[in-house]
Amino acid sequence: MPSQSIYIDTDMLIYYFDKRSNNKGRISRETIKKILDNLANSEIHVRISQVVLGELLVFFCIRKQDKCSSGEMINLLKELKADYPNGNLAIMNCAQELMRDQSIKPNDAILAAHALLDRSTQWLLTTDQTLITNLEIERQMTELRHRFTIGPSFHLL
Repeated sequence: MPSQSIYIDTDMLIYYFDKRSNNKGRISRETIKKILDNLANSEIHVRISQVVLGELLVFFCIRKQDKCSSGEMINLLKELKADYPNGNLAIMNCAQELMRDQSIKPNDAILAAHALLDRSTQWLLTTDQTLITNLEIERQMTELRHRFTIGPSFHLL
């Protein structure tokens, strides 16, 4: 089975802990559960950008949201056995290119650049429609000859 990198956006992690019965929370919990269920038996590699980690900390700690405890968040991150890639010049240059589309925010551009430049990326998990339907990301995929799926769920290849 080929190696598959799965990048997870901040919104998926935030909605995972949102116990209200909204659709995004349900989808996020189902998707992350599916990742956890398949980690041991597949070539899935979870990647969470350090920018996503920062956004997650800001959301839960600084804004004092009580959707989960810091222990629950840390436990999930440990269970996911994720890599936490940081930015480099190539990622920053790619993110700058993506921001030609002014609808994409800098942190989202950095996350998308990580996924674009990682040749093993198969999935960028998000509920953010700006990322899902972004024409500049599509253009970059074509230019780099690297296709992956952007959306809130995945299936094993």
